Parts: sequence; C-alpha cells; structure tokens
Amino acid sequence: MSKVSYEEQILATIVKAFMDTGAAEDATMLAACEISQVKEFEDSREEFSEYGPYVVTFISIYARISGNGKFCDKLEFDNDFRDKLRFFLNRALSDRTYEELTIVSHLSPIEVDMDWRSKLFAEADDGRVHNQNSFGKKSDFYKGMSFNSPPEVSIAKALDAKGVMYLPNCLTRVGAVDDRRNLFPDFLICYQGRWGILEVDGRTYHTGNATDDHNRSRLIERHGGVSYFTRFDAQRCMKDPDGVVQEFLDILANK
Repeated sequence: MSKVSYEEQILATIVKAFMDTGAAEDATMLAACEISQVKEFEDSREEFSEYGPYVVTFISIYARISGNGKFCDKLEFDNDFRDKLRFFLNRALSDRTYEELTIVSHLSPIEVDMDWRSKLFAEADDGRVHNQNSFGKKSDFYKGMSFNSPPEVSIAKALDAKGVMYLPNCLTRVGAVDDRRNLFPDFLICYQGRWGILEVDGRTYHTGNATDDHNRSRLIERHGGVSYFTRFDAQRCMKDPDGVVQEFLDILANK
C-alpha cells in the first residue's frame, strides 16, 4: 500500500468525522477536495493585568483547502459547516486547542483541452442549448431546443403530441475514414424500434441544391441503421405538421 501525505491523512480523518456524524453529503464533497499548506505557527502577544504587562504565547494553524464552487460557498456562508470543519481539523491536527485556526478555501484548477467550453456547457443544467446546431442568432427555440425554422418547430410539437422519441438538429459524424464530416439532420426519430430521418425541405431553410441534399442522405444511409430518410416541404410542415408526422411514422413502422 502506497503511503499518503500527512495532509491526505488529515483530510481523510476529517471526512471520516463528517461521515460519523451523519453528514454524508458534506463528507463526499470534502473527499473531492485537496488540502495543502497546513502550517503551524507559534505567536505571542502582550496582555495586561493589575500586576503589569505579560506575554502570552499561543499556537495558530493555517490550512488551505481546494475544492469546487459549492465547497467555497459552504465554507463562506454556512456557519454550521464551517464550525464543524474547524472543530474536526483542530482535532485531527493535535490533541491541543489552537487559539487561532484559519481555513482558506480555494477553487481547484481543472484539466481542460481546446474544447473545454463545450464540455462544461454540456454539463450545465441551465436551460441553454449546448449540443445542437446553434444556427447563429436566428434560431427558433422550443422547449430548450434550437431549430432552423418555424416549420421545424411545428414538427417538433407534432412529435411531442405523439409521444415519439426524437433528436433534433444534433451533431452527427458521418463519412468514410478519409472523408469524415459533420451533419445536422433535422430530426432523427425512433419509432417502434426503427430509426428514421425527417428533413424539412425548403429553399429558405436548406441549401435548395438537390445534389447537396442527396449527398446528405447518402452519407447517412451508407452507415446503415436508418430505415427511412425522407423530406417534406416546409410549407406543408407548417400547415399540416400532424399529417406530416403521421405519414412519416406510418411508413417508418413498415420499413
């Protein structure tokens, strides 16, 4: 068994103390922290009495604990947590009482790569769209999802009314090994165990180029697994989204 540092022993002791008092959530949070710069200082100050001045020597301790934002907030604003942490740290460090005990919170640096913003946004539960085609500032939004056009929103509402599972405008990686590319199918739909893609056609919303549209279909279909790939006119999707969805599902179910 490899040896741990003195600081790790101190932190483990504190975590165990929180667990023993039933504070499992706080214990788990602390277990993810790191403790460093545990320093003991001997200091003195001058006191006065009726017999004149005298010097009092006392011991102070400084500890730096690095954790996430939740830990930093708990230490600063939760008096009960802070008092418990100070008490258990005092007990873990020595059998004597430190007159001064300072705990400093610090946000732990995280490992990141060039795509760190996208990865962190994907973890956030803030109602923003993170893993879809953003379409710039002209997106149409519905239920926290972004869409390329109002007809797409109408199709999404119709799919919701049917209780169908669908993935709208999600990044799809396709193509041969030497020709990989990103595509954003309008709707990848799962129905009765079959997968299909429904695209909303229209010069305003897509390229208007039949060759480009065919290439999109070919790139996806070559991978297999997609039983049905079709397009519907944007105007029809806007005027009769329920009919479009029903027609699509009926065909997909029989593929």
